[in-house]
Amino acid sequence: AIVTWFIRQGIVGAFALLIRAGQVEMLGEIRQEILSGLREIDRFVGFRTFLRFFPGRLIQTSVFENAAAIFNLLRSKGIQSSNTDCLICACALEWNVAILTKDQDFILYQKHLPIRLYASS
Repeated sequence: AIVTWFIRQGIVGAFALLIRAGQVEMLGEIRQEILSGLREIDRFVGFRTFLRFFPGRLIQTSVFENAAAIFNLLRSKGIQSSNTDCLICACALEWNVAILTKDQDFILYQKHLPIRLYASS
């Protein structure tokens, strides 16, 4: 079921490549979002177990402050974003990593932020 979910997202190849290279980290907020959408206990436990393979990283206070600044910058440009998206951008900038996503919002954010998106297709 977990693999099927990633295939439907269309990023399984890139994700698998990054996993094999040991280059996947997951923000706690993303982990929470994924798990919060799973009502069936078996799916929740399965995903939780799967997601535990991906390490997290301690997020410093300054990164949260930068995420708020990013939110405000995007809003000043007329772009609606979420706190989680802005935190992802702030972490990517702080840690100098690319973001693997199919969320088209990040392409819009990239016009105003020096974020890098991982080319998955």
